[in-house]
Amino acid sequence: LADPEGYDPDASWRRAIRDVAGEADHEAFALFAENTLSSCLNVDDAPTVTRSLESFLFRCSTGDPSETAAAATDLASLGGWLADATDHLLHGPVVNPALVAECRPWIEAVAVGAAALGAMAGLAGDGRLEQDARSVLHPYLAELRRRRVRVFGDALDMALSDLTGTHVRPGELTPAGPGGELA
Repeated sequence: LADPEGYDPDASWRRAIRDVAGEADHEAFALFAENTLSSCLNVDDAPTVTRSLESFLFRCSTGDPSETAAAATDLASLGGWLADATDHLLHGPVVNPALVAECRPWIEAVAVGAAALGAMAGLAGDGRLEQDARSVLHPYLAELRRRRVRVFGDALDMALSDLTGTHVRPGELTPAGPGGELA
């Protein structure tokens, strides 16, 4: 309000995360926060994951094995980056443990999503995405929906739904399937 014309929302966002999460944890928290960011004023929910999934699915649809392998490598990298960030926040020493405790349900859901991205990448890299998507990826979709928190905008839920052929009405939970365990 002091300088509306000079206001930079991205710089303010980064500064606020650094101030609240702490210097040592700001990168991990910023990655987590980007993937839970959702607003009717912003059409770009979870932009990194959304763009990565769009690229991954497109590149896998080309039928070119080298393109699919490259897409799998890129998605695995993102999944690993997210897994490292959530692992740090959930299990490492953090500057603001009260903040992590408050955000724990969302951080845990992002960790499930990171594992789902890794599983997708693994299937694609092995050339098994089409035939094994339902059996391997369905438990991740079910677990994300069971947690009932919004993470990754709609991008990951939609990708998992499409890959597994699992579509339910809004508000319905997806059953975990036999055993209910994650792949």
